[in-house]
Amino acid sequence: MSNVDEQDNEDLSASQILGKRIKDARTRKGLSQAHLGKAIGKDQRAVYEYEIGERRISVTELPLLASELGVSVLYFFQDAISQDDLDQALIAAFHALPSDDLKQKAIRIIALLGADVSSLPPLKNI
Repeated sequence: MSNVDEQDNEDLSASQILGKRIKDARTRKGLSQAHLGKAIGKDQRAVYEYEIGERRISVTELPLLASELGVSVLYFFQDAISQDDLDQALIAAFHALPSDDLKQKAIRIIALLGADVSSLPPLKNI
């Protein structure tokens, strides 16, 4: 992020910074608010409210939003949240999983993201 962006972001809330990044990614991709909304199962108004920081985005909605915008989930949080905040979000999402089976799969997926995939045994039933 440039110094100008950092200075501009000093006066913005976390929701506004996230919204600015959503808008930047959406406009770079050439999508309208209505088109993005339809792609993520929301209406144009919801996307507008995300972009101005009036509506909060669930952590479970971020992967779909990132996918539609062609960015990683981390794109939304570059320089905006601490490692501890990321850890807490991950723990909260993990605890929200409804079954031990899904929790085991989540652990496996996270391990795959950080490991040399070729050295891991194949996944079962995923």
